[in-house]
Amino acid sequence: VTRARIHWPAGLTIEGRFVVATSAVLALLSSFGLIWYGQSAWLEARSSLDERIAEHQQYVQHALTAALRSGDTALVNAELDALQGHPDLVRVRLDAKGGAPALTRERVGAGAAGEQVSRSQTLRQGVEVLGEVRVDYSTARADQLVRSKLRTLFAFAVALVLAAGATALFVARGIARPIAEWPRAAMAVAEGADGPTVPPHGPPELVALGARFERMRRFLSDRIAAVAQQDQQMTGVIAEREQLQAERGRLIGLIESTSDLVGTCDPNLNVTYLNRAGRQMTWVGERQADAI
Repeated sequence: VTRARIHWPAGLTIEGRFVVATSAVLALLSSFGLIWYGQSAWLEARSSLDERIAEHQQYVQHALTAALRSGDTALVNAELDALQGHPDLVRVRLDAKGGAPALTRERVGAGAAGEQVSRSQTLRQGVEVLGEVRVDYSTARADQLVRSKLRTLFAFAVALVLAAGATALFVARGIARPIAEWPRAAMAVAEGADGPTVPPHGPPELVALGARFERMRRFLSDRIAAVAQQDQQMTGVIAEREQLQAERGRLIGLIESTSDLVGTCDPNLNVTYLNRAGRQMTWVGERQADAI
């Protein structure tokens, strides 16, 4: 089974990889969270705006209908001025029945950055039409509220990613520092260090691995010591054998150079060795000792 591998930049340490991976995952999750929260907040803001507009429309109908019924132009103007107190209102236009000029109120600069939402309704007294009113609202205030919430959430997400990165760095150092000492430990083993080479600290897994490494080091040290001892013993045996061979050679040289008869035999009196002087004395020549 082929497993997907992440190609990390060359030279990136374990700590760096841990921090990058953790920060990347949290940044990705934060991005999805911001998108989801932004959509939810926008829908909630629009729903709240629609509720405010619906309540304001009821007030508009009630206030302007009463003012138009009274026939008092000053009262109508006063009601139109009062409508401008709504925070989302941009403009209001009243077309009264009877050919009277349209009355308009507009808040300067209101709703310039938002989407316009218009509501129109007919003002009636029973079946009699008193006029038409159109009110334009803006989503600027609701959008500004959503943006403010998103900025706050974004700042919180950035702080969370930074805190997670710092935590990941702290945790990664606890893992990476013992691992970073392993090359030194391996070099110490290669140089034949006798003392402990792996520090007994870090996560339990690394402590257990260090204990196995230490057992391996001790086993290798014992085996090397045993091999060295065997080599020393073999060197001693070889030196002793060479010394014996040298002494034997000297003894044979002395025996062969003497003018006396020197020989050896087994318990059955069979000749096993006879020197040169003995061969000359006994006239056996160069025959083998077992043929004499």
